[in-house]
Amino acid sequence: MHFNDFINLFALYITKTKTVENIIETHQLVKTFNAGKPNEVRPVREVNLQIKENSCVVLKGPSGSGKTTLLTLLSCLAKPTSGKHICMGEHVSRWSEKFLTRFRQQHIGVVFQHFQLVKGFTTAMNVALPLVPQQIKQSKMNQMVAQVVAQVSLQHRLHFKVDHLSGGELQRVAIARALVNNPTIILADEPTAHLDRKLSVNILDIFAALKAQGKTLILTTHDPLVEDHPMIDHSITMQDGVIVSEEK
Repeated sequence: MHFNDFINLFALYITKTKTVENIIETHQLVKTFNAGKPNEVRPVREVNLQIKENSCVVLKGPSGSGKTTLLTLLSCLAKPTSGKHICMGEHVSRWSEKFLTRFRQQHIGVVFQHFQLVKGFTTAMNVALPLVPQQIKQSKMNQMVAQVVAQVSLQHRLHFKVDHLSGGELQRVAIARALVNNPTIILADEPTAHLDRKLSVNILDIFAALKAQGKTLILTTHDPLVEDHPMIDHSITMQDGVIVSEEK
């Protein structure tokens, strides 16, 4: 093992016990695609953020504003081109993909806009997917899956294939999958985009309950129902890859 790998592994071990003022910080964060080419795109430009633990932050802005790319960076699913990303006190933007993956498995849950569920799999199988690389015993895995499925009130769909679920049920499966590792931080991209008002309220009730449990939430949205929800502590508006306004 290289020395840097040892340092990163040690950081993963101690992160669970760290106490930090801001659970997420970014400094001059930049993401560039196709750098130096005629089709170069920079959806995130020198973004500076400070997000406190157990807060709920909403990222707003028109399509193409960079909020989804920023969410991808904050979720450790991608690395910035330049700048710093500090999560739970760790400079994760310096880490290799191997250690980012471990960190994500331990601390971060992501709810994707288009769910990204596996067709032909049941609710239980989809929710269990993040647990598979961790070599957890089947009995323990079943217990963890049942717990989060109950949390989103989908016990009656546990063994249904996701192909036969409604839009609202698919969203709840996606949330349960994000929760199965008991993450500290939950990020959701347009969580009410495919839902009617009643279902949207139900989903937001789930997020509000998660915040009450001590989770940190970061949501992107175009939906006024989300923007105006009382659980929101911090509202950030983006345009052309930069933060143009913030409200707390």
